[in-house]
Amino acid sequence: MDLAPFYDFLIACVGASASFIGLLFVALSLVLARDDDAGVGSLEFTDRRLAESAFTALANVFFVSLVALMPTTNIGWVALVMALVGLRTAWRLFVQARALKKSERGRYLKQDIFWIAASTLVYLFEGVYAVLLIVHPNSLSDLDVMTSIIIALFATALVRSWQLTGIRTEEKL
Repeated sequence: MDLAPFYDFLIACVGASASFIGLLFVALSLVLARDDDAGVGSLEFTDRRLAESAFTALANVFFVSLVALMPTTNIGWVALVMALVGLRTAWRLFVQARALKKSERGRYLKQDIFWIAASTLVYLFEGVYAVLLIVHPNSLSDLDVMTSIIIALFATALVRSWQLTGIRTEEKL
């Protein structure tokens, strides 16, 4: 698999995703400190969902990009594994959201379900194109789509991380 045209993009993705993962941990520690001051002591479902989905997306970008930089590696395999991890995370968050449906803490349920569904679609596309890359490792069009998926994962992770900081507005998206 010749990834030479994507080399600079992949290097930037590895560095940026690693940096954003570190910043996500800082944001998470601020959220935990805010909750401790309020006497909550643990993360609400919305904050857990935001942190977990942002981390999953950033880890996905990190590992797919990192493995892609290895010579003679077919990124389809790692992309498939990471898509399955993302789908598992989305499924678990969906199950948790449904469990909170009747509680007062389920006030963001529609927004949560929307973002979980959007993430699920991105991971499904990643899985499909991962299989296509496994079967056709030299397909530039499939690699182009995979880079678009990586950008979509970055975008979702950044939105989630921003929402996690608490600076977000409480209006519906």
